[in-house]
Amino acid sequence: MSFDDSTLRSSFSKSENSNHKENQSKDQILEKFDFDEDFRDQCFDVWFGKDFFATKITGPETEKEYLVLNLEKLADRYTEKFEKSGCVIPKFKVLLQMQKKLNDELFLSLDQIDSEDFAPKKLLYWPENLEEVSNEMEIKNSSFHFLPSDIVQKNTLGTVDMLEKNGDTASVSLIEAEFAAVLFHPDYGNGFRDRSGNLAILNKNTGKYEKLAYKHLEALGFGSKMFKQETSGGRESRSIMEGMHERLPHLFAEGLLKEGDIQQTMRRTADAAGNMERAELHIKKKPIGVGNAVYNGVVHHIGRKYNPGERPGVEVLNLNKDIALILDEDGVVEAYFNLFEQEDPEVIKGGGGNRQTT
Repeated sequence: MSFDDSTLRSSFSKSENSNHKENQSKDQILEKFDFDEDFRDQCFDVWFGKDFFATKITGPETEKEYLVLNLEKLADRYTEKFEKSGCVIPKFKVLLQMQKKLNDELFLSLDQIDSEDFAPKKLLYWPENLEEVSNEMEIKNSSFHFLPSDIVQKNTLGTVDMLEKNGDTASVSLIEAEFAAVLFHPDYGNGFRDRSGNLAILNKNTGKYEKLAYKHLEALGFGSKMFKQETSGGRESRSIMEGMHERLPHLFAEGLLKEGDIQQTMRRTADAAGNMERAELHIKKKPIGVGNAVYNGVVHHIGRKYNPGERPGVEVLNLNKDIALILDEDGVVEAYFNLFEQEDPEVIKGGGGNRQTT
């Protein structure tokens, strides 16, 4: 079944035009887009134009014929049609259909032709199963032109049902897939684990590898707002590390990410109400003064025998939001203490700062 141009044009209208009986309601358009392949094909032709996929070239090594895309023009057209026209079909729906329609094909780009690179790639990075999401070598060997977030905002990415190796269905979000890709793919972080098990990532500004830190995540488009959660009053209700566990569960479960991979804390800052951000987990610190450790803006007295003058090799590490460990000179756990926050009734407030004897 085919549809005339008025139906296609109505897909760009934010509201129905009662003067034109031909115009479809938003729900009708969405239903047709979801279930009618002919309608979707016509939409793609109207939105992107057949010329984007019409140019072909034969690869000199494979002697196969590949479609050549003008990626810059395609991205501009996508922005024009969906951000400026008010299309009633959500961009994420279009992304899903674009993946279904095109992701089994391989394409070359004009930039590749100019640089005499004739290795075709998929249009989108779209792993097909959990193994491809969480396996470092699978990620490094993948080839694609776009990440999904090049087309839609990260926070709008939905979930995709993928099959685990045992046949059980796992709902893995595209955010998980992209996070792993920007860490390990050669076009992005090109990360790897060193002999000590530390996760190192390429700093493209310096050309050197560095231990993974929050600054690298910010540079790769996964800043603290992606994982942190705040209440309506501006207080932090979920730390960045807690948010990473919540939004990236399969990457931790499969071992691609590990506890302690990210140990650098964000600088603590007070908001307008004077509330302090909670410290990130797994942060090692040296005791200060006569045997104190500062977490959450509270000075915890852990004992004079741990003062840095007598035992400079001792460190403390916040294991979780409630407990911190005291590590001896060899990094072995010697003791632990409870962590408090500024609003806890046990904390003594005074001119010298918030204090708690543990």
